[in-house]
Amino acid sequence: MSRFSRLFAVISLVFLLIACGDGLFSSLDDPKEVTLKTVETGTTVQPGAAIPITLEYRSERSEPASTVSAILRAPAGEVVQDREFSAAELSSGDALELLLADIPAGVYFLEIQAWRNGTMLISEERQVFVSSFTPEIRSLAVYPSRLSPLGEAVAVADLRFGEDHRPFMRWSLGGRLVTEGYHDEGFDRAIFAGGEPGVYRIGLEVFPWGPDEGVRLSLGSATRQSGDLVVRDSAGTNVEEGDDSAYLLRYDFAGHLKPVVARLHGGEPAEGEDRAALAARRSGSVVLDVMDSRLGYHIRENGEMIVPVSLFPVHAPGGAELELELVLLSGRGGTIVVIEPAQEYSQLPSVRLVRREEPASYVLYLGSEYGTYVVSGTEREKRVQIGLVRKSDEILVTLKLQGIPVLSLRKGSIPPITLEERSLAAESELLPGRIVLGAGTASPILLTDLGIGRLDPQNLEMPLEQVAQD
Repeated sequence: MSRFSRLFAVISLVFLLIACGDGLFSSLDDPKEVTLKTVETGTTVQPGAAIPITLEYRSERSEPASTVSAILRAPAGEVVQDREFSAAELSSGDALELLLADIPAGVYFLEIQAWRNGTMLISEERQVFVSSFTPEIRSLAVYPSRLSPLGEAVAVADLRFGEDHRPFMRWSLGGRLVTEGYHDEGFDRAIFAGGEPGVYRIGLEVFPWGPDEGVRLSLGSATRQSGDLVVRDSAGTNVEEGDDSAYLLRYDFAGHLKPVVARLHGGEPAEGEDRAALAARRSGSVVLDVMDSRLGYHIRENGEMIVPVSLFPVHAPGGAELELELVLLSGRGGTIVVIEPAQEYSQLPSVRLVRREEPASYVLYLGSEYGTYVVSGTEREKRVQIGLVRKSDEILVTLKLQGIPVLSLRKGSIPPITLEERSLAAESELLPGRIVLGAGTASPILLTDLGIGRLDPQNLEMPLEQVAQD
């Protein structure tokens, strides 16, 4: 082929491409000739409403569809509504609609197909919820606002939904499913573990019904919301600036089990392995939760939170005065806390505090040698303090509710100071043992704070006639 012939061929090809115009190039950019415009999948539609259907063509020169069909099916597959639009209707310029007449509330699947002279142009399916009320996510809150890489957070959603709904929740982190379930089974909240420092996106998708009612979760819902999970190198605490000086040991339970204050030896902070050894541990059903806008660990039936120290002071000369402070939301009755010295100190009493439902009261068990004591109370107490004082051969036990002293007991015949305890005093101000919260109680507890500090010497003793002994 001559040079002139090749040049002519190239010029002819260019003119051919220009003549094809946007038809050729748009097919390369967008292979779909027709785009369907209708309700988003997972949309809630009012009973009796009309679902709009619009076809948008890639090019103005595209030949329109000759037939469009819309079929509404129940989850079992039966057709509950259908409509076929003819070529005359399609060319009339009137809006296409599928009227949902006499359709009961529930889950449905809408299939729309468009044909041109026997050739299918498009076929798409949408999940539709027919209901007089559209579910609404009123708020999505994350507690705590920031957490450490090894911590955890709980996200809580506040929903508004119809009486005939049974909402189903899907929780994700960074687009990956974390957990899912029905609202009435506790899935209005979800727990997320920390990771590398950064900001992560929590996603929530809410369906008015769930798989039991025929929902296909893969088709999604139009009711969605998101929030941020912030992970930092070191998380904040609930301890306000200058608020921790009174504590030897304190846990704020803000998404972690580590103590935020730990200075059991001469006021010096514990670090590294010593601090890690003081971390609380969970047994049974204990989960991070929020109640009455308070963040803490929800100790459920047969669950326990265990702190690896006792409250019993090392018997140093001049006496030792320590107090355990608990901030919690509790159910009506059950064991709140058990304070146990290590087995080698079995001569000391095991202290057990129980809340009774009828009549509303607190019972302090100190073992067979020390007795059991009852004080009146209500269901409103959130702050409980138990004090232990060792002086000479006596032990003084105190109980406060909401900061008010309600019980003070002095008992003698406590074993004297030993050489072993003198050596322990160099390591810690507390004898070995453990503090158990919940202790298998059938009544749930939300534990939000635990601290051990110096006992206020005021109001240590009360007349014994003010308390009842079982």
